[in-house]
Amino acid sequence: MGTQPEKRRQVAEDARILVGRPCSIRPRHSFPVSDHSDRQPLARDAASSIPYSPGLRVGDTIHVSGTIGRPPGRDLPADIAEQFRQLYRNIAGVLGEAEATWADVVEMTSYHVGLREHIDTLFAVHREFVTEPYPAWTAVGVTELLSKDAVLEIAVTAVRPR
Repeated sequence: MGTQPEKRRQVAEDARILVGRPCSIRPRHSFPVSDHSDRQPLARDAASSIPYSPGLRVGDTIHVSGTIGRPPGRDLPADIAEQFRQLYRNIAGVLGEAEATWADVVEMTSYHVGLREHIDTLFAVHREFVTEPYPAWTAVGVTELLSKDAVLEIAVTAVRPR
């Protein structure tokens, strides 16, 4: 096999032999690939030394980076329930820049230091902000987070038509 087109033809021929009829080779994922022109950064923090976007809108999808419960310009609350509430408010602020709300969230991933210790408090706070139909949610116990005193970090994905 030499050139790319020859390799593609051979793969297609091999696939035809395997299934016994003509077939096409499709990419594994069917979502469109972004050319980056439709990316809209959200909630930029010029004072942050961390090279990331707190949120990013790509088309109708809003990605909110892992967020902790630190109020803007202040320390993390010592009270765990208040830390969790502030985290949910912080995410709501990023979503709001894309004209989205917690109702638009379709997936959550949460990272917990002391997952079982704080789960009842988290569920109570979660219900203050999120209603049915609930988003898909993966909760992961970890040994530490980047911010020393944080015990919870949540990243979300929301879908909101422009």
